[in-house]
Amino acid sequence: MIKKLGMVFTCLVMILLLVSCANKRKDLVLSNFPSVQNELTEKDLVKAVGAPHEKSSSLSDVTQLYEKLLKMDLSSSESILSHKSNWTVGINGIITDYYVYKLKDGKSVIVFLSKGKVVAITRKGIDYE
Repeated sequence: MIKKLGMVFTCLVMILLLVSCANKRKDLVLSNFPSVQNELTEKDLVKAVGAPHEKSSSLSDVTQLYEKLLKMDLSSSESILSHKSNWTVGINGIITDYYVYKLKDGKSVIVFLSKGKVVAITRKGIDYE
């Protein structure tokens, strides 16, 4: 009886592990990501590059990360974020979510969404922890 329970528990753990890893690509490179200038929805993004490795809908997390990237953007000679051209924070809405995709080289691409629409993507892989 205990052996059977152990096997059932092991199977459940394996199924949970498989489900949590499903659709998360490990071979991503920057060129896999579509342009933010297209009318890109969350579904289009997931179809193109798979499920995100990490995501958050917490307003404080989203705001802190966006602020951090804007500061990096201002202190860098090249732009880090690619924004949708007809979208401005505060005027067209607020950023509601962010997704983190781990690239093959160990860097990350961060995607910001507003109500299911992609509004900004990092132009290059960045160090994210």
